[in-house]
Amino acid sequence: MAVYPCDFSAHRYPGPQRSLYVTAAIGSTTDTYKMRLCERHFRETLEVVGKHFARVEEESQISAFCDSCAGEKAYAVFAKLYDQGQDAEQYATDLCPTCWETLRVLLHVSNGRLM
Repeated sequence: MAVYPCDFSAHRYPGPQRSLYVTAAIGSTTDTYKMRLCERHFRETLEVVGKHFARVEEESQISAFCDSCAGEKAYAVFAKLYDQGQDAEQYATDLCPTCWETLRVLLHVSNGRLM
């Protein structure tokens, strides 16, 4: 069995890999971060995503305002989660700069690899 580093808190874990991709778009600039997660941190990440994002559906709407504080939107943020052997789950949210920074910290995005 392979041993991977968990990007959430820099520890090693044996077992299947789970991944989170976070993309933040502002204007014509996009940054995508990839994170490899252990099972515990993947579940914790799912909770954060469930509270701050909406699942992407065909009827999903784009907003001109921040989904967290109703301020002026600056970022469109997307999260794609891959659990072991499952299809990707896709989520999105629109955020102001302050709320995006808060979410970055909650998800530990800066620990991931910029793609």
